[in-house]
Amino acid sequence: MNYKEEVKEKCLSSPSEEVCGLICFDNNYDLKVIELKNAHKNKSKHFQVDPSDYIKCVTSYDVLMCFHSHPSGTATPSKHDKQTSEEMALPFLIYSVEKDNFYLYIPNSFKPKSLISRVYVEDLYQCNNLVEDYLLMNNKQRERSLIKNYCVARDNKFLLRLMNKNFDKVEKIEDVKDEDVFLFKISNQAFYHLGIYVGGGEFLHQPENALSRSEILDRKWQNRLCNIYRPKG
Repeated sequence: MNYKEEVKEKCLSSPSEEVCGLICFDNNYDLKVIELKNAHKNKSKHFQVDPSDYIKCVTSYDVLMCFHSHPSGTATPSKHDKQTSEEMALPFLIYSVEKDNFYLYIPNSFKPKSLISRVYVEDLYQCNNLVEDYLLMNNKQRERSLIKNYCVARDNKFLLRLMNKNFDKVEKIEDVKDEDVFLFKISNQAFYHLGIYVGGGEFLHQPENALSRSEILDRKWQNRLCNIYRPKG
């Protein structure tokens, strides 16, 4: 069972209330979905994480996301959801009981601890997330504006539209500069893969189900290269 299935199971255990909790790494970097008490008086429309429970989790685990359910309506975050997510500097994963779908909102205030050797987490720590995090940390992008819902299926057509709309194409590999984004097609994978050039002939990327790492842009990777993109401006 992946973490979203576990979140869904917990939310459906009390479908008329907003169920809430945290998604964390334990000391072995295994994902844990921890349900917390909803301390709000109006549980059918709001949630409030109990402060004492939150402190216990923060001191015992590496907290990645906060989750809660919407008993009715869509999973789209409310203005209050977004504000609270920004204040906590934590991504909010929202599950809609009525629509049976997810919405992952990542706030601008969220700062990943590291881009090197981070564990792959579906929707949160994928190849596209690493590229965006790198551009934000290096002031090449001002805010998280490329993707609204990070749970949306990102097929190849979606990714190409995203890159072509928000980046300029670089025609020759000889013209590559730091912070240029590589789009690769790996033969045994269905989807395109992104990496970002960090200089010295190396690029940084987040392989699926593996630690993020820097690799040499050798002949093998050059043969997989489809497009090179540069942040606009």
